Amino acid sequence: MDKEGVSIHEFVVQEAKEKSYEIEVKTLKEFEKEKNLLVDKEIEQIKEQYETKMRQVEMKHRIEHSSAINNARLQKMEARNRAMMKLFSDAQYSVFTKTKSDVNFYKDLLRKLMVQGFIKLFDEKIVYVRCLQKDKDLCSSIVDQAVSDFQRLVKQEMNKDVKLKVVVDDHRFLEERQLINNFSIPVDQYDIHTGQLEVIQKNQDDKKCFGGIVLTNKNGDIIVKNTLDVRCDLCFQDSLPDIRNFMFPNPLPVHNYQRQQNNHNH
Repeated sequence: MDKEGVSIHEFVVQEAKEKSYEIEVKTLKEFEKEKNLLVDKEIEQIKEQYETKMRQVEMKHRIEHSSAINNARLQKMEARNRAMMKLFSDAQYSVFTKTKSDVNFYKDLLRKLMVQGFIKLFDEKIVYVRCLQKDKDLCSSIVDQAVSDFQRLVKQEMNKDVKLKVVVDDHRFLEERQLINNFSIPVDQYDIHTGQLEVIQKNQDDKKCFGGIVLTNKNGDIIVKNTLDVRCDLCFQDSLPDIRNFMFPNPLPVHNYQRQQNNHNH
């Protein structure tokens, strides 16, 4: 092979090497670029998954925190409600035992309830008084005194003479309602559902009672409910703000309550 042929061969080989190198470099660059794209994409996916999981964890914590606060509030409300109902139960039973043990007290109370009823039925000439069957004789014995007190009050306040006929109804007695003695039961053991039964229903408050009277006009379409049940309920409702301030003077914030519960658990 002559000198020129060798030069051509070397030239071709050199050219091939250079071309091969260019292809290799290009391939490596493309590979690196593709690899970087894949890596960036994978990193982005991992970041998105991480952020999604973090949002889920944060949302779970928020829900758990909100649930804990709501549960604390419910427990607080239930405890307060239980204490209030226990107090109402004890108050009713105290009145009940007082009327049983002190006849003169109950007699005077019935007289005052009658006078109050007469005032509310001021324009009526005849008033009917309903009571428990066991209280019939007691009510009959105080009618004249109650009417006299009513007439004296009207004369004093209005300078007017009034006549009033009062009939103690001995055909339609009120139904006696039995009360439960819960004095010995601790507040935290008091059954709320039992307590709800001790609050007389509004559609029954002129039919059932543990004492007191119901007054009506002659036609029975005007009713004055002066049972002990109604009076206890009215007194309790009117006194609720004072009772709450006395029993719960410094309301415990829910977050403080929750913090104390957590510390106790730890």
